[in-house]
Amino acid sequence: MKLIANELLNTDELNTHISMAQKHSNDYGNFDRRIKNYYTFNVFKHHDEPIALSGIYKSPYWKNNLVRVLDRTVYFPKGLSKTKVDALTGKNGKKVTSGNILPYHIDYCMQNNLRPFWSVYNRRRAQKFIIDNWNKTNTNYKMYQPKGLYWVCDDVIKQGNVRCWQSVATINDTDIDLISQNELGKYITFHKIPFNTKKLMEDVNKLDFVNFKPSVPIKEKFFNDSTHWLFTGLSSIDILDPDSHFGKLAFYIKDLFQTDIRVSCFKQKKNTEVPFHYDRGHKASFNIVLSNQYSPITFKNVTPIMYTSALLNVSKLHSVASNKSDRIIIKFLLDNITYEQARKKLY
Repeated sequence: MKLIANELLNTDELNTHISMAQKHSNDYGNFDRRIKNYYTFNVFKHHDEPIALSGIYKSPYWKNNLVRVLDRTVYFPKGLSKTKVDALTGKNGKKVTSGNILPYHIDYCMQNNLRPFWSVYNRRRAQKFIIDNWNKTNTNYKMYQPKGLYWVCDDVIKQGNVRCWQSVATINDTDIDLISQNELGKYITFHKIPFNTKKLMEDVNKLDFVNFKPSVPIKEKFFNDSTHWLFTGLSSIDILDPDSHFGKLAFYIKDLFQTDIRVSCFKQKKNTEVPFHYDRGHKASFNIVLSNQYSPITFKNVTPIMYTSALLNVSKLHSVASNKSDRIIIKFLLDNITYEQARKKLY
């Protein structure tokens, strides 16, 4: 099946085809906000009948000239396989995807000095099927499937968002400028624990916040008696009321990691950015964010991360962007244990 690709960007046909796509896919709800980031967006036709829509997308979160091909691909009835399975695996789907859309998109990328990849959620075997079929018939560009899952969404990394971790395929190179789950694990490990935010906030509000003062001299001016970065001091968890929600949680954390811990609460004042730094005196901490609205943490050269409860490798350089309201966290400092050792306790 030979398909003809027609450009839809800046044409009167675009809205018509998007309306058609919304009847067949849930991926077009926010399309109006994404359209400006496409290099090309095409309708693929056979005898003037639409078979599929697909585009080449560039996220502002992706480095350099990295783009995703097969983006927002949707198959119309004629493009589906006879078994009605999404055309990644069907008999006709094989021809539509690997025989038409992929060659067109990859040629476009190579002509425009772009680095293409494509991704799928929870369909790694189906992706491998297309890759194998591609490599049998194409000698100019070899396709690879790197191990593991990669964050591919047009957003900061968010705890609990599993759909954005996808299997990727690359062209002529196994390296890709996206963060993998394995790589992210060197910096942060998401871990859900039983706590009540409201009760914790009630306990924290009973504490006194003062200007942060480092226990050892540091060069960063921001952390020297800062009025924008407050804390409750560093204390042993033994001073907490063991019957309070805060106290019960602290001893739960101690049992979880089987090491001595200290605790402090921090308040990042609104419109204040915490600059890049690494923590002194400990290499790992377990943090809980109590604020309803808060800005992400950023490790050096890593996509910003939103978390509610997680183990952090604080020996790595990290910063926190400014926020429109105060950001309050509880920080359990894990003494006498490295991040890697603490991470093993969670598995």
